[in-house]
Amino acid sequence: KQAAYLGKPVIYYPIHSSNTGESAPQINLIASINGYDGGTSNSYETNVDAYWIPSNTPAILNTGSGYPESIHFNKELNEWNGSEAFTDTLFEKYYKSYITNVFRFNERLTKIKARLPLSFLQEYSLADELQIGDLTYRINSITTNLQTGESSLELLNGSEAVVSSGVGSVSILISSSNSATPNTACGYTLNTTVHYTGLLGNTTQLFTDSALTTNYTGSGNYHAFPGSNYGTIDTNGYVSNYQPCPTQEPTMTTSTATNITYQSFTMNGSLDVANGTVQEKGFYYGTNPTYNDPSNTKIAEGTTSSGSYQKTISSGVSANTPYYVTAYGINQHGEGIGTTISFTTPSAPIPPTVTAEPVD
Repeated sequence: KQAAYLGKPVIYYPIHSSNTGESAPQINLIASINGYDGGTSNSYETNVDAYWIPSNTPAILNTGSGYPESIHFNKELNEWNGSEAFTDTLFEKYYKSYITNVFRFNERLTKIKARLPLSFLQEYSLADELQIGDLTYRINSITTNLQTGESSLELLNGSEAVVSSGVGSVSILISSSNSATPNTACGYTLNTTVHYTGLLGNTTQLFTDSALTTNYTGSGNYHAFPGSNYGTIDTNGYVSNYQPCPTQEPTMTTSTATNITYQSFTMNGSLDVANGTVQEKGFYYGTNPTYNDPSNTKIAEGTTSSGSYQKTISSGVSANTPYYVTAYGINQHGEGIGTTISFTTPSAPIPPTVTAEPVD
């Protein structure tokens, strides 16, 4: 007689045959075996349709609760119906992203020495990310000398480079417009989707599709990039001269006033280059040649788009008076102004003199 055997525990989802979402097949169970454990004949319990299924998936059908999870390490056939649909395996959920990225051709390990604050050392975990400048890194390891306070960091490419499938891409918006002048390029709207893999910067190649098969065709001029950056793109889609945009105010032009009368006038201006995100644009006007003198008036035009704009003043205007107008625009870097122009309103018309004559 064999000794009792205590095996390792088996983990599975117990699913009752009545809860599979489909008709359960009937099975036959052996009740006794002739000559074994006191059995005198072979007997069966037939047509059993109520039983527990030891399953490696929380559902039997791909419409059930828990689909497509599986406790298989990799994708396996479902034991019940041979389905290959349960793809959310242990490897897929917990291992694939890390292993794929470790062996990517463009994965990089960056080593940095730094003095980190005690609050960081007490709270960080390897699941955290570090931002240094405009780049994000994943933590591979941190070794700290408690006597000197110096830490040695091993960092991996950041989250923007993590592609779980190993063949995917990251998408961003850049400006379709381009310019030979960085300030002008930085003012363009981000309106074109491009794709890349790895870290965004010099030598990154941009593509028009997520499969990275068709390169973006640049002209060699500057384009605007996310995060207030700019860079040139060549005809093969490679980025160079990638750097932060100059922190400049909007570039403005003040044009000649029009429709000038003794009691109204129209101010004209242009927002030429945004140099960032414009929050307001308008005019300074008044009778003092210093545009921002307290006696002058500052009035917003009401929109923030680039190009020409105007504003008509039809109240509080004096006749035969010199006026000064200066266009302005405000972005996150400050206020930009155009040149100050001047004009003089005409004299008010003289009403006719009417003399009454006596009637004979």
